[in-house]
Order: sequence, then C-alpha cells, then structure tokens
Amino acid sequence: MRASRSSQRGVTLLFAILIMLMVTVLSVAIINYAGRDRIAAARMSVQERGLACAEAGLQYGRRYFGCNYKTTSGWNAILNGTVPGRYDPALGDAYPASLAAIDRRLRGDRNNDGTLDPGTDLNGDGQADFWVSIRDDDDERDGVADPSAVGADVRTRDNNLTVVLRSECINPAWTVEAGGQRRTVVLETLLVYMPNTNTPYGKATSSSDFPEASATGPTVVSRDAAAMESLAICDETPIGSGI
Repeated sequence: MRASRSSQRGVTLLFAILIMLMVTVLSVAIINYAGRDRIAAARMSVQERGLACAEAGLQYGRRYFGCNYKTTSGWNAILNGTVPGRYDPALGDAYPASLAAIDRRLRGDRNNDGTLDPGTDLNGDGQADFWVSIRDDDDERDGVADPSAVGADVRTRDNNLTVVLRSECINPAWTVEAGGQRRTVVLETLLVYMPNTNTPYGKATSSSDFPEASATGPTVVSRDAAAMESLAICDETPIGSGI
C-alpha cells in the first residue's frame, strides 16, 4: 500500500515537473517572439523616419532649386559646376567626405546665414538632417557610346527644363539596414520648370535615366517614375514639421 502511494506521488511529481518545463519553454518562446517583434517595429519606425526625412529634403529642394532656376541660367550654372548644387558621379563628382564639405544652402540653410529654414531641422537638434542636389537627366542621349559624338548626352547642360532632384537623409539616427550595412535613405524625383505661366512651373513628363543610383554612394530608395514626377515651386511656406 505504501509502495503504491509512493509510486503515485512520484508520478504526480514527474507530471508537475513536465508541466513546469512546458510552461517555461512556452514563456521563453513568447518572450523571444515579442522581442523580435519589438525590434522589427523599431526598425520600421527608423525606416519611416528616414523616408520622411528624405521626403522633407525633396520638398526643400523643389523650393530651393525652383527659386534659383533663373539666377543659375536655367540650372546650367549648377550643372556645369559654377554654382554648388550638382552631384553627378557620371561626371566624376565625389561623394562628400564630410557634412562640412556640403554647401550649407544644400542642407536647409537657404540664405547661407547659419540659420536653417523652418521645417528643415526635423528633430530640433539644430543640425541639418538632409542634403539635396541635382543632376541633368539624359535629355540628349541617342545611344551613341562615344561622349564626343554629335548627339551624345551632355550632362553639364539642360535642354528640356528637367533635372533629377536627389535628397539624402544624413541624420545618423535614421539610417536603415540594407545588405547587412547601415545606409542613409535617398529619394530622387524629376524636377521640371515650365515657363510662361503665372507660377512659372509645370508637370514632368519622363526621363529614361530615372532613378539613377550612384555607384559609390548610398543605395537609392527607388519608386515608380510616374509617381515621383515633381514640380519646381518657389514660395515661402515652411516645408515640414518635426518627426
């Protein structure tokens, strides 16, 4: 009789241990899953902030380059390197070695007076969060391989009132992981000038080299070209808000 009771207690104890083990394993699994979910959510939040930052740069670039179309001879003074604002690896432009190497006007300080424009300091730390640039689209390209041949693309001159506007978020807190590396978010859009109108700006059509990623710079976050056509604007409206 005693042996039977002892055997029952042993079975009960073993069963209790197995239940506790199962509960422990299940708890660990739930904790791990929740942890991965939080990490994924954090990464998504950072990516969204990076995209919002680059989008704010596009808005600033539309206004900055829109307001400077005429003063830069139809953007040509920028495209030929006379005025800061061009970044075109195809012409040998090197990726900026540091933030200080980028003209302040391309980092949200439109008046170049040490004060960022309203809406450009997205996190309120007093530092630039993006930089913008333009390059020529392939408005003269006809497939001729020799750059010296007649009809070849001339990237230092605009012939169709269209350039490619590039915005890169340079806030290190909003980089995203791509290919196992941390990369800045870059967005590009076509920017078009339309003369002989009240505002004088109009709608983009197309460009065969959109989007065009730098071979050495950050990865471009690509979007459908038709969805990224953009109008050059010149107004005083603040471009964004804190994110």
